[in-house]
Amino acid sequence: MPGIWERNHSAGAGGRAVMKGPQLFRMIGDPRGPEATTATLSDDELAKLLDAVYRHLDADQPAPSAVFWYEAALEESLRRAPRNT
Repeated sequence: MPGIWERNHSAGAGGRAVMKGPQLFRMIGDPRGPEATTATLSDDELAKLLDAVYRHLDADQPAPSAVFWYEAALEESLRRAPRNT
């Protein structure tokens, strides 16, 4: 999703692109739901979503739907992962 990713040069982010809180809430408010939305993300966007939702779940009062988004993003990342034969 163009425009929702920002560059963060803080020490904690190590200079990598991260999803900010407002962007995360826009994402988890997507009416298509977690499965449909995560399937449309690039690999990089999916990794950023997983990181952001994981951090959000560690907050004092995470959004109730955050666990569903984390599970959907994790399942999508596992679906995309190469299988060892």
